[in-house]
Amino acid sequence: MALVLDRPWTCLLVVAMLLTACRKSISPTLQGDASTPYASAKARERRWSGLALGREHACAWTSKGEAWCWGGNARGAIGIEALDIVEDDRPSRQGMIHTVTRCSFHPVRVGGLAKVRALTAGEAHTCALMEDGSVTCFGQGIYGRLGAPTSRGALYSVVTSAGVAEVDAGGDTTCARLVTGEVTCWGDDSHGQASGLREPHNVHRIKAVTVAGVDAVQIAIDDGRSFARRRDGTVWGWGMAPDGTTGKPAPVSGIANATGIVAGWGGAACAYHADGVPSCWGSVILDQERAESTPIPVPSLANARLTFGGGNHCLLRDGGELACWGYNHEGGTGTGPGTFFRTPRRVDIRAVDVALGADFGCAITADDKIACWGANNLGQLGNGTRTPSFIPVMTRL
Repeated sequence: MALVLDRPWTCLLVVAMLLTACRKSISPTLQGDASTPYASAKARERRWSGLALGREHACAWTSKGEAWCWGGNARGAIGIEALDIVEDDRPSRQGMIHTVTRCSFHPVRVGGLAKVRALTAGEAHTCALMEDGSVTCFGQGIYGRLGAPTSRGALYSVVTSAGVAEVDAGGDTTCARLVTGEVTCWGDDSHGQASGLREPHNVHRIKAVTVAGVDAVQIAIDDGRSFARRRDGTVWGWGMAPDGTTGKPAPVSGIANATGIVAGWGGAACAYHADGVPSCWGSVILDQERAESTPIPVPSLANARLTFGGGNHCLLRDGGELACWGYNHEGGTGTGPGTFFRTPRRVDIRAVDVALGADFGCAITADDKIACWGANNLGQLGNGTRTPSFIPVMTRL
């Protein structure tokens, strides 16, 4: 899962195999001035403020600045010691390999963090935007995910100076937007998605680097490409472009007067406009033969906050209406049994926030609870079991 704040797996996988690379695993950027855009006027009284989902882990933060996480804990992605152990036989090129994975089947408060303003989750790491405007990251540190020269899962301060307004993670890359409009990024830079540079590629930014030429009021980070909405309403992207080129920041063709942006797994991205109809590109419409390389208006997604996950997407409308579509592997849309839903289907809850990971999702409900659905092999649903669910189930705190 990543958040706009203008004003503001525990799973160590012991295997003799390489981890599978993945796409974007994060909660996309929220729009507006609050992290729960459809909350009622009583939002200030609510416990839960927002969600951030990674590939196989989930986190939430409270109005008091607490951080709670559950699911897979790849070298500390959920910031706690292992509480549960999962043993599986998994396929590999050498045949089946027995693995031991440490995780948490229910939410546990993350120690060492206080006064959290927002969380964002990447492939197997999590970053927290603190009340003082600094950023702290924890989890699996390969590719420079933690902004520190380590692969261990301790807490690391990446941006220590005050003044960070927003932080967003996409796969193995994370960026922060400062109150000045400056954007700084760290992690995987194989396509220039962290640095905004054409060369060198296939590098990892262990320390945060500044992206030149971007005066941003909002950021949205995909796995392989990064975006910024500028003050003039244009949207700029850097990293892997739809035509396969890579490099420095450049305007996204056809986007003007954007009021918000969102990006997610597989290159799905949209720009919001004042009339409510988003302009989208990438794999937003999942039954297309190919992803759109240039933005097109999508009226069917109008007047909604969009969230893109690993093969499943969701929209959240004013009043709490939640609908999702996609491949529905292990129930990843939360809409019941079935395979590949091409159009949005209603999820049977009223929600104020939603986030998606790989084949699972979670929402903060209108009555201030957390409900999750989909894959649950590592406790992603936070309900004390490993049983997947095609419909939302409540987490157990």
